[in-house]
Amino acid sequence: SVQKWPKYNEKKINKEIEYSEKIIENTLADIRYVRDLIKIEKPKDITIIVASAWKYKFIMEFQKQNLKTKNAGEIIGNLMKTNLRKYGKEISKIVPKLVSRPPEFVISKSKELKLFVDNKNVFERQFGCKIVIQDANKFKHEKSANALPGKPAIVIT
Repeated sequence: SVQKWPKYNEKKINKEIEYSEKIIENTLADIRYVRDLIKIEKPKDITIIVASAWKYKFIMEFQKQNLKTKNAGEIIGNLMKTNLRKYGKEISKIVPKLVSRPPEFVISKSKELKLFVDNKNVFERQFGCKIVIQDANKFKHEKSANALPGKPAIVIT
């Protein structure tokens, strides 16, 4: 109790692992929230939808732009000059939200998909039902469009 508080070595902190744990915790909390909101005590199954591939490219480009300016209009304008232009309508809705709460870290789509597959049993134990992990590029559901990197869409039935 009289020892100095230990100093940590910033180089030994693996931000990807920290971020991955945070995604799982946040998704568990989001599922609880949605389950309570729709008043389904015992769901039959829960589908976790990982974002489309273009959104990961978008987030990486957004982070570069956000370092230069915090102006949503300017960021959107710069993003429209890239190969993401075809997603302009969706980007114009997402950027204002991200400017106020920019993502701190992002992992690749393949790593995020693997993260959910590897932790599927955690979700099944927590909610006592079948968990389905889907890729928004392949899963045609209206909720798929809501999925973002680090924030999957959730469908509970």
